Amino acid sequence: MILTDESVITIFQSEPRFGTRASLNHAMQTTPEERDYLLKHAITHLNLPVDQTEYRVTNNKTHTFSINTIYTNIRFIYHNHESRPDLVVYTTSGFKIIKLCISYKPINVNILKLGLTSFLISKTGYNMPLAHLYCINNAFRIDSSNHSFFSIYNMTKRTQKTTLKITNYLNSPPSTSSLPAVSQDTREIADIFYLINMPYKNKLFYFNEGIRSFELIYNSITTLSDNQRKQCLVEINQEPFLDLTYLKSFFAKLTPTILFFDIEACQFPYPTIFTKQPFETFPFLFSIHQLNTTTDHHNHASQFFFPDNDFRRNFAESLIKQLNTDESIIIFDATMERKLLLEFCTLFPDLSHQLTHILDRFVDLSSLFLNHHVILPGMQGKYSVKQVMQSINKINPYDKLSIQSGFFASHHYKQLIYDKKTDKNVIKKAISDYCKADTFAMVIIYRYLYGLIY
Repeated sequence: MILTDESVITIFQSEPRFGTRASLNHAMQTTPEERDYLLKHAITHLNLPVDQTEYRVTNNKTHTFSINTIYTNIRFIYHNHESRPDLVVYTTSGFKIIKLCISYKPINVNILKLGLTSFLISKTGYNMPLAHLYCINNAFRIDSSNHSFFSIYNMTKRTQKTTLKITNYLNSPPSTSSLPAVSQDTREIADIFYLINMPYKNKLFYFNEGIRSFELIYNSITTLSDNQRKQCLVEINQEPFLDLTYLKSFFAKLTPTILFFDIEACQFPYPTIFTKQPFETFPFLFSIHQLNTTTDHHNHASQFFFPDNDFRRNFAESLIKQLNTDESIIIFDATMERKLLLEFCTLFPDLSHQLTHILDRFVDLSSLFLNHHVILPGMQGKYSVKQVMQSINKINPYDKLSIQSGFFASHHYKQLIYDKKTDKNVIKKAISDYCKADTFAMVIIYRYLYGLIY
């Protein structure tokens, strides 16, 4: 297999725990735009001359490099294997390689890439005396000079160990059958791995004992909790469990007109506009579906804020205008919305009274599922809006959307900062459509639950 910065991850990444789906953690992956944006800060941190010339370093071509100079566009190539480190500094001892790591601590994925670069450097006739990961310093504040933006981790020894693994792999590649699995059909995962409130090691033990289906779990494990038994019965009988007394009380407290509310936000590694620290929450859009439960008529309103200035007061005032505090405001997991509104109260004391009234009207729909007042067939022990929607098996509001997760909504919004040439209106529409689907999904869930008990 030809090794590149991406394929080396596929070969050497740790296998997922047995009985779980294999997937890359998007939050751990640096997009090219984010990488290029942060490289400027890394270059400033190094404070050395910069050479942006494109170099293709191979074992049969000689280049002349300047001592103590940063190279931003070097590719190391050997027998079609290729790696491009984020930054390289040429020293009297050889190449110091640097990889950006968009997290507070080192991530193994980036160490794998450093290992490939180190391997190729040696094969092209050069030395690699140092390998560094530039992680984000969680103590950094943009309005203070006390801490650098980057925390630098010396990964030289770990990189050398990875280089040895790569050398051994290429000298004696394993058979295809012994390579780590990189995908797994969801249907092959046994029911035991979906059981709620059980440690993984216990699930693995029961799996190895042959207790895999919900029916066997229910009939064989005598220590199941009440909620675990309820989950098994729901899946065996394909009938939802409903705590009718609690649900009727929940619905009775709601006003005749209900507002379904959601905020979209992102986190920039380097503070921008009004943020002061890395990964500070940056709200930029809200969506509201208003449902008249008497007529079943609903309408929608939203507001999108471009990252051109500090729009937080406008955001807060728009919420006050759009959210009627005489009506119930339903949110699915209100953690972020509560946090943001409390921050607005501190920022704008003159608005705190009205914002507090909004907070008082919040009703968290997710609590019905998290606290097991409702268990639906197919929830698989998960409680997200999308998982509940999948269990309901109604028309899915996310179908055919260009954005289908909060991660990608955040990624698209960041392009407004990272790429000034991007089409702002296209991004606005794509993210707004996604957020609209989130609040409409809550309307669907409300209608579904109401229909089950009345």
